[in-house]
Order: sequence, then structure tokens, then C-alpha cells
Amino acid sequence: MPQRHRGRQAVATYDAALRDWQACHDASSALVDAARSCHPPRRPERVGAGRLPTVPPLAQWTPPRPVWERPRLHIRDRATGEGAQHMADEALEEHLASLVGRPVGRGGPSVAPDPVNQPMIRHWAAAFADANPVYTDPEAAAASHFGGIVAPPLMLQTWTMPTPTLEGIAERGGSPVAVEGETALSVLDRAGYVGTLATNSEFEVVRYLRLGEVVSSETVFESISEEKQTRMGRGRFVTWVTTYTVGTGEIVGRQSFRILKFDPSGAQA
Repeated sequence: MPQRHRGRQAVATYDAALRDWQACHDASSALVDAARSCHPPRRPERVGAGRLPTVPPLAQWTPPRPVWERPRLHIRDRATGEGAQHMADEALEEHLASLVGRPVGRGGPSVAPDPVNQPMIRHWAAAFADANPVYTDPEAAAASHFGGIVAPPLMLQTWTMPTPTLEGIAERGGSPVAVEGETALSVLDRAGYVGTLATNSEFEVVRYLRLGEVVSSETVFESISEEKQTRMGRGRFVTWVTTYTVGTGEIVGRQSFRILKFDPSGAQA
């Protein structure tokens, strides 16, 4: 083969190699490392002594492993889907369990603003059409086994009820006063159980209250149920117990109150 023809062939081979290298060098950013392993071909040597010009071979590029074949060291620790929901549910359960036994509201006993008195007893008896003379008739009460006026037993909770602050009562969900700090009810509200339905209340009366006694009460969360599916939607039953005392701590009664905190978005039609 004439020397000039071989030279043209070498240059053409070089140009083709250079184009291949340029395509490799212009690869996307994901292939930068592979592109860096490529080297431009050397210019063909001068033809002589019957030697054909040589072109160094291009670097062999190995495509990266597909994502699904790579080790999942970082993905394994990432909670998604049902796993994340399960972890959130467990965290909520632990948080609610830690609130059982803690006071409702700001804590500490609530002292009645007024002592047990005849006017309030009279209004209560009239509202419920309760004509028992031991509540309003001093002579009849003195002749009874009580020996004097006593308050109706179910009036127990009224003595320590706080004076309601009407401003903002709707925003507080009907609570007469603002509740300070975190409680089980506020935690359930944030978890989506924003509906509230009173279910039942039970009283344990140790003795009747007498005129002039000042009542104190202290309320703690007794139990919070697991999530249940109800006609109102998914919900949890919350029970708290209020203990009423007088004087130096004499217990005069207890009240158990239970409500359903539920998510109204899942209510059955």
C-alpha cells in the first residue's frame, strides 16, 4: 500500500477515535467518573519502515449498577408507607400511656370559689324539682338523721366548677377556662381525634356536704383506650376521675367521667 494512502487512513482512524473520545467526555453528570477514565487518543506516529500507525484503545466503560441492585444501606433505615404509620402509632401509644395518672389541666387541687351555701342549693333543687325538705327546710332537716341542711349529692361537682371565661370559649371547644400545658386531650386533638362526645359519668358519694364547707377537687386521667372503630369514626375513650375533699383532705366523693375523642372524617352515614 502506498505510504500516502496509509497516512490518510491513519488520520481518518485518529479522527474517528477523537470523535468517540469527545462523545465519552461529554457524557451526563451521572457518568462523570466514567468520563474521567477516558483518555484522548495520541496523534498517529509518522509512518515509516513499513509500520502502520497505531491508535491506543479507548477505555472500556462499565455502566453503573441499576438502583434496585445496589445495597440498600440508606433505604433500609428510611421509614415509609405503612412502616412510618406503625412507628407513629407506637409513638402516640407511648405518649398517651405516659399521660395516664397525670392531672387534667394545670394540676393541683381546684378550690371552690364559694363555700356550700343555701342559695345555690335552693336554685339546684328548684331546677330539678327536688322537693326533699333536708335541702331547703331547716326545721325538717334538723329533725332528720342529718341533723341539718345538706346539699344534694349530685351537686358535688358544681362547687369547684371554675367561673367560665366566655371570650374564646368556642375556640376552646366549650372548655370554661383555658387549659395550660399539654394534656391527653390536646395530644389526641393533634392526632386527628378532634370530636368530643360525653358517654357516661358515675358518682361515688362518701357523705353529704354541709353548709359552710369548702370543697377542693383534683382530677387525673384514669385510662385511655386503644383506638376503636365507632359509628362516629375511629376514636378512643378517655376516662378521668375527680376526687372531692374538704377540710384537711377528708374525701367526700369521687366522680368518674368518660368521653369519646374521635375523628369525625370517618363517621358512618
